[in-house]
Amino acid sequence: MPKKEGGRKSNKELIDDSNKSTLYKTLIHILYILIALMISLIIIVLILYISSVMSFSKEIIISSNQISFSQNSLTKKVTSTDDAINSILKKYNAKSLEQISQGIIKISVKNLSIIEELNSNGKTTVQQNYEYKIYFTPNDTYYSLQLNYKQLKIDSIWDYSTGNKNVKVAIIDTGIDYNHPDLKDNIALGYNSIKNNNDYLDDNGHGTHLAGIVAAESNNEGILGVCPNCSVISIKAFDKNGIGKSSSVIKAIDYAIDNNAKVILFSWGSENLDPALEQTIKKASKSNIVLVGAAGNDNSTNLRYPAAYNEVIGVAAKDADFNEAYFSNYGNWTEISAPGIRVLSTMPTYKVTLNKKGFEKDYDYLTGTSAAAAQVAGLAALLISANDSQSKEDIDSLIIDNAKKSRIHGVPLINPSESINAQKSIMSSATKGKSANQSVALENNTQIKTQNINEAQRSTVKMSDLIKKEEELKKVGSLQAGYESWVEVPAPMPIPSSNESFPPLAPSSSDSIQPLNPSFSTNESFAGYLSGSSTPPDTMGAVGPNHIVNAFNSNIAFQYKNGTYISSVSLSTFWSSLSPGTPFDPRVIYDVLSQRFIITSDSAAKSTNSALLLAVSATSDPTGSWYLYKIKSDPNSIYWADYPQVGINKKWIVIAANMFEVPNGGAALGYSWVINKSSVLDGGTANITVLTAGGSAGTSPSHTFDENEEAVWLAMAYDQNSGGKS
Repeated sequence: MPKKEGGRKSNKELIDDSNKSTLYKTLIHILYILIALMISLIIIVLILYISSVMSFSKEIIISSNQISFSQNSLTKKVTSTDDAINSILKKYNAKSLEQISQGIIKISVKNLSIIEELNSNGKTTVQQNYEYKIYFTPNDTYYSLQLNYKQLKIDSIWDYSTGNKNVKVAIIDTGIDYNHPDLKDNIALGYNSIKNNNDYLDDNGHGTHLAGIVAAESNNEGILGVCPNCSVISIKAFDKNGIGKSSSVIKAIDYAIDNNAKVILFSWGSENLDPALEQTIKKASKSNIVLVGAAGNDNSTNLRYPAAYNEVIGVAAKDADFNEAYFSNYGNWTEISAPGIRVLSTMPTYKVTLNKKGFEKDYDYLTGTSAAAAQVAGLAALLISANDSQSKEDIDSLIIDNAKKSRIHGVPLINPSESINAQKSIMSSATKGKSANQSVALENNTQIKTQNINEAQRSTVKMSDLIKKEEELKKVGSLQAGYESWVEVPAPMPIPSSNESFPPLAPSSSDSIQPLNPSFSTNESFAGYLSGSSTPPDTMGAVGPNHIVNAFNSNIAFQYKNGTYISSVSLSTFWSSLSPGTPFDPRVIYDVLSQRFIITSDSAAKSTNSALLLAVSATSDPTGSWYLYKIKSDPNSIYWADYPQVGINKKWIVIAANMFEVPNGGAALGYSWVINKSSVLDGGTANITVLTAGGSAGTSPSHTFDENEEAVWLAMAYDQNSGGKS
């Protein structure tokens, strides 16, 4: 075979090479197409996943003690035991059920329109899974002393108590550095309520700072907490950015209750009135846990929750000169204040959100109402350590009633030494026993027996809080746990037109007594507040310098003196912080000597839980705060109280009632509760003497406006069978 010239390929070889090149290019194109298809498929899957996540990113909280919920283990779709609610859940494709607390669940939905539909059924209370933020203002200085302790003279109380390991303070926050040398030996427990596990390491720094203020141990290094021998339960309910949800904080409170916390610290908040959270806070309060909340750092008087809930001590902040801190929130919902500027405490040495570079030392300053609230929580723990037999209300009162009265916007400064001295005095009195009963003989062998008591349950309520609560409850269409009855508040009655007239009766010629300060001229008239929802209405009203207060069996209403309607709350809501049972027979007067409104009611008719209720307005303005008291009608649970009457003089408030045998017995006694007025005008411990009149005698106390008269006169009606004498 002849050789190819110049090594050139034959035509056949050239054709083979061309075919190979075409095949290679085809394979490359196919590969590109496959890769493109794979990428497209991945993108589609990601889009579908993100769309799915986004469509169920809206979380809602449902509270109900009537209906049970469940979910399909495969589809995660949520169903309930109620057909009507099921149709709504199906309509909104509700998924991902999580049990938050008893009677409280969390689900995911496509949009929040479901809230209105579910609330309309009257069997559930539905809300958003609200967002809460921690309160802090960072400050990057790394040295100095704990100046807040010098302000409060806390070192003077450590001779009395430094705490007790059995007293646990639950700090619901961003977690804790559990290896910190000043904290590690004082940590009792830890929990992560976001992930439902035990990973509670602080990745923000805020929680570690609070823990040091409350309970940094005494180990001859670092700093010292207010209660250095107390224990901490650290519950991580907030992420590294300081954001938490209703669901995480509710679970955190439940964890604190279940693990016997004595104090819970809330150094975070929101403007949202959160019914599910409030329900859980009430549960904690009934578990005898002291609750302390930071007021917030917005320089605002707007309500912040949970600090504004009645069960929580709301804490504002002061500066080094005892003036209002420039950032602090305040209002009639803040009961106490503490130093809140540049408070030195523990910090993690590793990198956290508050310092991305990590802290050079184990300590740093933070500014805010969070730090102020932590000092109050530490003081509460100290008081409990010294006397663990005292109730939550006792501890609240020791802190609030003994505060320094130099006020910022009405918020006094905590005074640890006076709180301790008051506790010492109470403990000393307890060892001496109660004073013996005394008696005074009257005609017909009727006696009035006296007994000194000091056992009234107390509460402070803010009318703005109650009104907002009632408005929210009407929106959601359901009454929250803790209320025992509900009366719908009617619409306000309009001011009458010019052709309407309600002239007062003219006085007779024999009338010679004129009021000291007439409230109205004789030609003024306007329509009162129309209740119409309770029969009989037991209507009673009182007039102050600028306001009229109307009391009904259904509600309490407020007007200006020209008749303009302001607001109203149901009688049940007004007394709800005392959990008294159903209240009835309200009475209201205005005391011109103390310039306060006084309201009384009986509660829990025909029951061994019968109680006398007393409310005193904090000022002459009845739309502000009120101090509330509940006194058990009969310590022996034999009688219940009915038909209350109230009288006053410059020193005393006297409330009288007829006593009937439980449940349906006849009238047996007449009780009169004589209350030292000065002890309740500032919400302090009520000093009470009970007068017991036998022989079915009833008393009616007088209204005495003479500043020189110290006696209170009681009109008495004896039983007809005993002589019919009065």
